[in-house]
Amino acid sequence: MKQKIWYTYDDIHRVIKALAEKIRNADIKYDAMIAIGGGGFIPARMLRCFLEIPIYAVTTAYYDSDNEGQVTEEVKKVQWLDPVPEALRGQKRPCCR
Repeated sequence: MKQKIWYTYDDIHRVIKALAEKIRNADIKYDAMIAIGGGGFIPARMLRCFLEIPIYAVTTAYYDSDNEGQVTEEVKKVQWLDPVPEALRGQKRPCCR
């Protein structure tokens, strides 16, 4: 069995702050950020505070909730940007890595 690693809020905040500095120092201006649900919303919200750019959210599912959590063959789009919001069209590189 794999051992779990626990991180505090302060640990995550420190890492996100360092990431924000790297992004700022890269001299690339991002217009928006796409946050991916399932663990990405909290770090994205922290990063948004440092970068001061809007967040757009998507959520995917890899498990079938109707079948006792079985892994699905394809990723399901639960919440998606469809159609792409007008605010994102023509924007420079949404921050989504």
